[in-house]
Amino acid sequence: MKEIIAMLLFLLSMLAFVLLIIGFFNPRTALFWYGKPRTKGASALINGLVFMVAFGCCGLLLPPVNDVPPTEAVPQQAGDKKTDAPPRPEAPLSFEVVKVENVAGDIYCKLIIKDIYSRDALVEKTRQLKEQYQAKQKFSCFFYYRKYTEKVSSIAGTLYLEDCSHCQYKDKEGNPVDCPFYSLQPTLADSLRALHFDTAGYKQEAMYLFPAGKTLNGIYSSGGAKALWVVLDVTGHITFPLVKKVVHGQDRFYDPDDMENYYVINRADGMVDFYKNEQLDMQNVIEQ
Repeated sequence: MKEIIAMLLFLLSMLAFVLLIIGFFNPRTALFWYGKPRTKGASALINGLVFMVAFGCCGLLLPPVNDVPPTEAVPQQAGDKKTDAPPRPEAPLSFEVVKVENVAGDIYCKLIIKDIYSRDALVEKTRQLKEQYQAKQKFSCFFYYRKYTEKVSSIAGTLYLEDCSHCQYKDKEGNPVDCPFYSLQPTLADSLRALHFDTAGYKQEAMYLFPAGKTLNGIYSSGGAKALWVVLDVTGHITFPLVKKVVHGQDRFYDPDDMENYYVINRADGMVDFYKNEQLDMQNVIEQ
């Protein structure tokens, strides 16, 4: 019964995620059922909340599983190219501690990891650091893929809690560990990296993993003002129009329905920067 409920919650979370993306460009469609004003803010709030709650509840209901390679091919849509991404042995975890905070005895550690690693590898690194810092109370690790800034989202979190009776995972010594979120498995990350999108008249500007949505996202430009934002997963792709403009010598890719929201490809830092209402709102690491 738990598995059925978890599956329904997962499907609900994926629907909410798709509507969340659509809402950035067409909130009337994303909130087709909503009786009040259908704005982008309302879409982000409602669909974002439904996504987080449904996805979180799904994770709580499902039992822990080990990472396994996919065994079946998945359908592709026109425009997508997928090369085989065979499972590879996991390399030793390569990391850098970038920030450690001690708040009344609770230690919060932020790390950059050089690749996508299994949950077991992240739990083991957390256990080792807990011993290194001699943490006696709460000890938390937040893992960032390849780069860390205040605008980059962590891809995984592992926590040792004073009361971990609800925790579903254990370290190699049998101590309970909480893993409130773990965005990408190594096998899924490899499968996403192997995806490509080809379309006539457009060239690839940048590709980046979006762990929260388990997608590979890309920005493509034409010779003129037309551009595309492409969201790919292992089942296909969704494309959204963008408008390319040069402002103060900077290439910007705008949402055509809201010219205050735009992307900038920051090649010097290896980031795709997203600006909302002219303020830097989110960053993602360029993959290709």
